[in-house]
Amino acid sequence: MSPNDEPGAPERVLADSSLWVEYYQPTGRPALQAAVKEAVAQDRVGTMAMILIEVLRGALTSDSYEVLQTDLAALHWLDVTPAVARRGAKIGFSLDRAGKRVPATDLLIAATAIEHGYALWHNDGHFEVIAENSELVHRRFVP
Repeated sequence: MSPNDEPGAPERVLADSSLWVEYYQPTGRPALQAAVKEAVAQDRVGTMAMILIEVLRGALTSDSYEVLQTDLAALHWLDVTPAVARRGAKIGFSLDRAGKRVPATDLLIAATAIEHGYALWHNDGHFEVIAENSELVHRRFVP
C-alpha cells in the first residue's frame, strides 16, 4: 500500500524540475510557491535522480547550487528501481505506438511517481500526455 492509499492520508508529491524553476524565481506565481512551500513544510515532497540533475545543473552560481542541493537533500528520496524503469519503458512503448512522443526523462519521472505512489506536480505538457495514457496522478500549475 502506498502512502496515498491510506484513507485521509495527505497527498505525497514528486515536484518536477519545471515546478522548482518557478518556485525559486522572485517572479514566480504566489499560488504555486505557497502550495510547494506548504507541501515541503508538511514533509510530503519527494525527489529523484533526474529531477536533482535537472535542478542542480540549472543553478546560476556556486552559491545557488549549494542552496538548491541542501534544499533537495531534505526531501524524500525516491529510487529509480528496475520496476520504475520497466514502467517508464512500457508507457513510452504505448505512447510511441500511438504517435505520441515524450522525452525519456519525463517517462522516468512519471514512472517514479507512479511506482512510489506519489502525485506529480509539474508545469510541463508532456506529463499531461503521459497522464492521459497511464495511471499517473498529477497536478499541472498553469499560468
